[in-house]
Amino acid sequence: MTVIRRVNAEKDFFAYLPDASKESLIAILKAGNFYASSGARFTAISYNPSQKRITVKANRVSLIRYIGKSGHVYRFCRGKRGSYHIKGREKYIRVEITNASGCT
Repeated sequence: MTVIRRVNAEKDFFAYLPDASKESLIAILKAGNFYASSGARFTAISYNPSQKRITVKANRVSLIRYIGKSGHVYRFCRGKRGSYHIKGREKYIRVEITNASGCT
């Protein structure tokens, strides 16, 4: 597995690739399998398949939102840790974290 991390003063981009090829990068971008930030940062992301639960932890975060198709917010919570139980009707879930400065 290859990890790409591009960091500058304001933005981060993380991607986990099966290999370092251009094709792998294009595939994960099309699949939405990457993480980008303008300030807020995840410290842990996990999925428990038996409980169908996504759990995230982040540093200096004030809001965690679990967002689905058409921008529907399935759940939000305040603080540095949150989880969402997948019901089965979601086409996908995107986790968005926002820090106290309003950066995502």
